[in-house]
This record gives sequence, C-alpha cells and structure tokens, in this order.
Amino acid sequence: MKDYIYEDLISSLKKNEKDFIYAALEIANSGPNSYSPYRFWFNDFKENHNKRCGDVYEFGVYKGDSLISIALLAKNLNSKKHFWGFDTFSGFPKLSEEDDLKNFSERNGFSKDQINDVHLLMKLRLSKKEIENNKVNSSLIKLGKSGIFKDTSFEKLLEKIQLFSLDNITLVKGEFRKTIFKHFSQKKRKIFSANIDCDLYEGYKTCLPLVFNNLENGGFINLDEYYSLKYPGAKIATDEFLKQNKKARLIKNNTSEYEFDRYYISN
Repeated sequence: MKDYIYEDLISSLKKNEKDFIYAALEIANSGPNSYSPYRFWFNDFKENHNKRCGDVYEFGVYKGDSLISIALLAKNLNSKKHFWGFDTFSGFPKLSEEDDLKNFSERNGFSKDQINDVHLLMKLRLSKKEIENNKVNSSLIKLGKSGIFKDTSFEKLLEKIQLFSLDNITLVKGEFRKTIFKHFSQKKRKIFSANIDCDLYEGYKTCLPLVFNNLENGGFINLDEYYSLKYPGAKIATDEFLKQNKKARLIKNNTSEYEFDRYYISN
C-alpha cells in the first residue's frame, strides 16, 4: 500500500473511526464503539495517558495489530509515551507441560463451562485421532486461526511501523527469558500498562512478576488468554502469580453476554 493511502486512512480515523478503516489498515479497532478484545487496554490508555507515568509494553506482538493501534492512538492524543514490543517474531518457543490441552480441568481452576467450550472447539477443529492422542504441538496449529504464529516477519512489521510514521515503538526480538530480564536489569523501568498476549505458560510466568514489580500505581495489565480455549498455561501461570503476590488484584472487565470473559491485573 502506498504511503499516501496510509496517510489518507489515518486521517480518516481521526474523523469517524469506522470499523472498515481499521480493517483496511490491518490493525485492532481502538475506536469508541470497538468490540476488539484489546478495547479495555485501549480505553485505559484513553482515560489515563495524562494521569499515570511510564511506558507501555506488549509481550506477544505477532503482526503488530494491537501494538500499532495503541501507538497510533497515542499519536492522535498527542501523548509522548513510548511503546515496547517483545516477541520472538518466529513463532512459539518450546512448550511446557502446562500448555498441554489436558490441563483444561477443574483441578487447575477452570470452570465447567470453559472446559465444555474447549471440548466443543476440539470437536469442531480436530480429528477424532488428534483428540484421543491430544498432542498439543499438532493440535494448536488447527485450534486457532493463527496456529503457532510462525507466519510473521520482523522485517515486514518494521516496514509497517515506518509506513505509519510511528517513532514511538521499539521492538525487542528474542525469547522472553533472555530479552525481558536483560531489559529490566539495564535500568529502573516505569510501566504505565502492558498487554500480555504470549499464550504460553513460560511467557506469562516470566512476564508477570517483572511487569507487576515495575507497574505504576493504578496500572493496567491486560491478560489476553486468562479465559482461553487453546492455552491453559496462561491461566495456570497467572493463578500461580496471584497466589504469590497478594497485592495484585485480578479484575473482570464488563464484557457483553456472548463474548469470552476478559480480565486484567492492577495494583
């Protein structure tokens, strides 16, 4: 898409914020009538960008749909906040035992309704043999439309960021266990908010303590997979974190009747 077309579409967002414009730009809808799963994260930014200090973080960037959208939102609000995006940009790293689909059980704190929905999704997407074997590596490819997220490109995402003229984004490439510890050990960080969208147990286990320990008072940690039909490890890791951190508050967003529950953590 030519630069001038992007400029025209971005200009249109400031005027009417229609769904089809976001779709054309291939970014999440941050407008006032959005039903994006990231809308609660976006709304927190709109309401508090000039009240809380700190940068904005995303762990699990994929193709940049949500990161670019919130960075563009910041530009439209004349916010000077900086945005950090962490990802391997090459698909999932090694899976943990906690990521196995068999972990969707009441023993691990999952509700009967959620477990029933998991089984329904499996019946719709997987063969009988796959369900019986329950091999997470093969099953995850078919359970979700994005599979195991290998169809991404660091270079193409950089190009897209440049097309939007977004100088407020920094991408950090690599496995979280290496990049995140290095980032937070370099200097004291202040976190305004974060979106944890990394799907897997180890990602949540690594991100949550570091993000929470650097979170500004009243900060917002969006948990994209706390209610998931594909990734049990995200909830398991989050629940473990909450047991160890009594100051962390798990809060349910006000979702509509027919959508998945959405949660965030604050302090």
